[in-house]
Amino acid sequence: MTNIQSKIDLLKQRAIDLEAENAKLKQIIKENAKRKADNVNLSAENVKVKIELRRAMGENAKLKAESLREEIVSRSEDALHLNISASYITMTNIQSKIDLLKQRAIDLEAENAKLKQIIKENAKRKADNVNLSAENVKVKIELRRAMGENAKLKAESLREVKTRERIEKTMLNLDGCLYRKSLSRK
Repeated sequence: MTNIQSKIDLLKQRAIDLEAENAKLKQIIKENAKRKADNVNLSAENVKVKIELRRAMGENAKLKAESLREEIVSRSEDALHLNISASYITMTNIQSKIDLLKQRAIDLEAENAKLKQIIKENAKRKADNVNLSAENVKVKIELRRAMGENAKLKAESLREVKTRERIEKTMLNLDGCLYRKSLSRK
């Protein structure tokens, strides 16, 4: 009997626990029903927001398209201005290059005139060098002739010196003989 009593007590306790859990579940079901109602309301509101969003996105797309058209026109105008500016700069650069090339041509013509003058002077100097070389050859020939003549004169002078020496020696010998003769006569 105790065993049955304890089983009854257990079953009563289990029934109390289940009733408490059942109450909690009923509370959760009520809350779920309320949440379902809220979800339905939120879904309806969500549909309205989506519709408004699509309308706003359509309007936004129209505004973006208009803005892009205006941007394209603005950029086209800017590109046109840039092309005009670039063309002007290019033309200015080309004109500057033309002016520089004209000045370079003038400088080169002046330099060419100077070089032609130098070439003429060099040709004259070459001719003078040829004339001087010919004159130098003549002077060398004259020098050799003079050196040959000088050698002859030196040889002749040497002969004369030797002849004088012999004459002086002979005279001295004669003077010596005469002196001895005069001494022997005395």
